[in-house]
Amino acid sequence: MDALKVAEIWGDLVGRNTVDIDDDFFFDLDGNSLMAAAAVARTGEFSGVPLELRDLYLATTPRELAEHLAAIGARLAELSAAAPATGVLPAVAAALAELSAAAAERLLPAHTVVRTAGPEAQEAAGGRRTALLREHRGAGPCTVESADTGEAVLRRGDGLAFRLRLAGPVLEIDTVEVARHG
Repeated sequence: MDALKVAEIWGDLVGRNTVDIDDDFFFDLDGNSLMAAAAVARTGEFSGVPLELRDLYLATTPRELAEHLAAIGARLAELSAAAPATGVLPAVAAALAELSAAAAERLLPAHTVVRTAGPEAQEAAGGRRTALLREHRGAGPCTVESADTGEAVLRRGDGLAFRLRLAGPVLEIDTVEVARHG
């Protein structure tokens, strides 16, 4: 999706006939959080690239968001292409760390159920899978500590580590104690 199409979508949302590709969604267009949610949903729908609200805060102009969409799409294609050789879980872990919960969810097979471990266990299929992944990933930086075909460990910027285990049609997520490297 190019910057002109993003500008057109935003113009429809904010009620303007023209939006420049360098107009800032929040400062130049007076966008708010409700409009931002609509902009992310509509832009993601038109582009076919999974977006989250934080993406609009990282790329606040149509030009920046178009470039961001292209980068997400390219990295998602790389991870998807590598999945048959490396396994789905390393690709999902990389997408979760580098891109977003929505991007990671896109790489899971459609029939996969996401389940959390612990006393307040939850289970989700379909669109709710993204919410459970996002809850564990958090909003800040995230890195993959280890990943293979059956298990991956990721660490959030706040130091919390969590494990993903893929067993058949179930992806289980739980918090773990892992010693920091370095």
